[in-house]
Amino acid sequence: MAHIFVEVSNYQVVCYGGPDGNGGVDATVALGIPNAWAFLRFYPEGSTVPPNYVSTHGSGQKLYYVNYRYAQFGNVIDLLRNEKPIRFFFRDDTMAAYITTSKEPVGEEEE
Repeated sequence: MAHIFVEVSNYQVVCYGGPDGNGGVDATVALGIPNAWAFLRFYPEGSTVPPNYVSTHGSGQKLYYVNYRYAQFGNVIDLLRNEKPIRFFFRDDTMAAYITTSKEPVGEEEE
């Protein structure tokens, strides 16, 4: 079992137009992580969400693809905008993936 659990350093959001978005994807959030990129892809309700997967770019850099329903887009953006640090997890054998905050005291507000 190989997995990563790393801090996210930055993110970029792309919202696609047109009837089919970008290959059926309505939006993508690209996460900057150490020596790799993670692409969180958001599919419209009613469409089939494909399994997560990992590939390797020609440069040798890992590319992680994590697929969500579009209904989760707002929650992901809220975490990225309002929480820190954010960490990314991906497990190669099961393709399980998530983003998470660190442990925080209840009621703590961000500065």
